Amino acid sequence: MKKRCLILTITMAMALLPASAFNTLAQKERVTINSAGSGSGASLSSGMIGITAGQTARLSVWNGGDKDVALRLLFIDGGGKVLIQCNDVVPSGNSFSEDFQWPCCGGRVELHGEIRVDDKQDLDVLVPSLQVTDDQTGKTTVAYGAGDFVPHINPFQ
Repeated sequence: MKKRCLILTITMAMALLPASAFNTLAQKERVTINSAGSGSGASLSSGMIGITAGQTARLSVWNGGDKDVALRLLFIDGGGKVLIQCNDVVPSGNSFSEDFQWPCCGGRVELHGEIRVDDKQDLDVLVPSLQVTDDQTGKTTVAYGAGDFVPHINPFQ
């Protein structure tokens, strides 16, 4: 019985070893964005919007610069609670989006979109937008463009 348990343990260890090695490698490749306030830190923030049943808010950003930009997209409610947070590296000339759908219960949800970067110079090449769409028709009912976002320097301190 002990020999069988030892063989089973060794077999499990051998099976999990590649997964563990892959996880370690994946951790090294993760995008890290400073949210503690060290570094310059900067963000673009939209005004507040409200969504209700049958609507989706989409926060998008286009990188118009000549280098990749590591950033974080956030949807934040009126009380400052982060509803969705998503990190990515956006290559030059590409865009990145995240959706927030109205939750199943309750009434209206008030929120705003925010795009965070570590280097405030990256804000100069990012073009943000925030749209609210009708889930059934796909029609945009509200749209904020780049001129509707307010830059904040060192917002994490």
